Amino acid sequence: MQHAMRHAFLIGLGVMLCAPAAAMARPRSRPPVETPAKPNGDAGQWVLPDDYPPAALRNNDTGTTGFRLTYDETGKVTDCEVTSSSGYADLDATTCRVLLLRASFIPGTRNGKPVASAYTSSVRWSIPDTDDDDTDTPRTLPTAYKGQLVYTIAADGTVARCEAVENDGTRHEVAAGSGLVACPAGKTFPIPRDASGKPVARRVTTTFSVAVDDVP
Repeated sequence: MQHAMRHAFLIGLGVMLCAPAAAMARPRSRPPVETPAKPNGDAGQWVLPDDYPPAALRNNDTGTTGFRLTYDETGKVTDCEVTSSSGYADLDATTCRVLLLRASFIPGTRNGKPVASAYTSSVRWSIPDTDDDDTDTPRTLPTAYKGQLVYTIAADGTVARCEAVENDGTRHEVAAGSGLVACPAGKTFPIPRDASGKPVARRVTTTFSVAVDDVP
């Protein structure tokens, strides 16, 4: 009887020891379902021959500008960073200026939700073919455009950030040194004052407008 009881106890102990191991077993979590992002439209049309800075064209300046675009969950580009210089400041600045205006993305998704990300590529600036001796012929038609660059000079003269207001009313932050007029974020102006001499904040708005009208 004692032997049987001891045997039953050992069996019971075995069950008790095994139970925690069974409880620790967990189903493997599924990896997230992801879809890749892609440019919204033809990325080759973001920077065009007509964007070549006139001074660079006259000087035969050429080179390749590497860049990194950051975009949000809607695919809107929020920042442009030059990752490798062409060797010419105007070519590099023009690269980011036009990309901030034209580039957009269809964002990738994680488990069905769009995610912000970044895109890296480069622009090769080369003098357009002049075999036809017709370098003054535009390759694209002008389009109507109106945009703004807005920033605030704080009461201590500093500028924290700049914001671009696009043709359709959308807004996005502009990186320091970027924009149709270089964003002065991080710079310090003379302290703005009111008529009594008290330091005050000032909002600066620069408006760019291109009108294209039919001729009657």
